[in-house]
Amino acid sequence: MAASLVLSACAFEPGTLAEDDGTGEGEDPSGTGTGSDTGSGAPLVQPCTFPDADLRLCLDFDDAKLRPIVTDASVAKLDGTATELEPASRSGKPAAGFGWSSRIDVPESPTLDIAGALTLEMWVWPEYPHSAILLDNNGQYRIQLAVDGRLGCVLGNTPVWSDDSEDAREWTHVACVYSANTLTIFINGSSAGTTVSVGAPGTGTSGTRLGYFAGRLDDIHVYARALTAAQVCTHAGRTTCSSGPGGQFEGDDN
Repeated sequence: MAASLVLSACAFEPGTLAEDDGTGEGEDPSGTGTGSDTGSGAPLVQPCTFPDADLRLCLDFDDAKLRPIVTDASVAKLDGTATELEPASRSGKPAAGFGWSSRIDVPESPTLDIAGALTLEMWVWPEYPHSAILLDNNGQYRIQLAVDGRLGCVLGNTPVWSDDSEDAREWTHVACVYSANTLTIFINGSSAGTTVSVGAPGTGTSGTRLGYFAGRLDDIHVYARALTAAQVCTHAGRTTCSSGPGGQFEGDDN
């Protein structure tokens, strides 16, 4: 179902990220927002939260480095250029805060031109209800937010939207899984919508962009394979998730 993606003209004050909602969000665990180092001047690169041979992008922010780049912990090492990110946290770990002028630009690379099965996932915390494109590999795939709070996945020109709206000012895990011409969206580990007969996207020319959004993002991952439903459930921090009408599946440790 189509939804308007016109961005709100409302200004966002980065200072609101310092407000604590009871989970520790808004704190800068490093005290600097510029990352930590090994004592020799070299940045300390934290491993990806869920290491995987098919990871093509991993922005976990666990090194608390938000300027001038954010670190890609995948083997591709596609570090992104950061603009006006603010320190935030999720469950006591570093995350990234965004305002309307904030963005991350990941350079164009064939590594992210994924023609077959793929998975996109991230944690999202909207500051208030608004529409936005959260992750955009132009013409290929994206994750988006509708003004009514629903989350959507797009492959090429084919969208699939979550069945229900998500609350603002709460962390939500969203995953987009494409395999065998089927695109499925998972919300907090559970299947929330499917569309079939989806063609694989083409190749990109302008890199991958994240941002132009008021809120917080964390654990942004792109895989060149389809995660299993159980793996999505685990990545969402759940042990039991719904596989759709009439079914459940258990999370695993992979």
